Amino acid sequence: MNISKYTYFIRRRYYRLQLFWRFMKYPYWGPWEIVNPIMETVFEIFCEYYEKCGIAKKEKLEICEDDHFPGQTEYQNKMLDEQKRLYKWWTQDYKKRQEEIDTLEEEWSNHSVHWTEPYEDNLFLWESKSTRYGRYLFKLLHTEEEKFEQEKEDALVSLMKIRNTLWE
Repeated sequence: MNISKYTYFIRRRYYRLQLFWRFMKYPYWGPWEIVNPIMETVFEIFCEYYEKCGIAKKEKLEICEDDHFPGQTEYQNKMLDEQKRLYKWWTQDYKKRQEEIDTLEEEWSNHSVHWTEPYEDNLFLWESKSTRYGRYLFKLLHTEEEKFEQEKEDALVSLMKIRNTLWE
């Protein structure tokens, strides 16, 4: 008699609860921020798998000449490297880049002033005053945010491409 069949429902709920606590470290202000949980949920599940299955300690396979599936060991080594790269990107590089963007945004906000002027009944006109340095910081912020968005998209696509190899 296999008892794991009967404990599946309990284990599934426990795993969901575990993931819930892991996701609680990200603040969300409203439903318009759905773009953040889409990225973070996938990477948190991947990190959970990476940490629990000991992928960091896994060694590369030695290439054998008499392999029944030619190229399989190279492929598995490549996928292992990609998993390690994605884990490092999410746990270290992503946070570093986010801090850089936040710092740049704070610096830009110190060099530009924004306010609203009454325009008509219950309508306001957005006014802004910026220095030359503030405009430079805004362009820099905009290009860095675009680069960061492209990095995030590339990482998410890479993770989706290797999803079928995670069980190996």
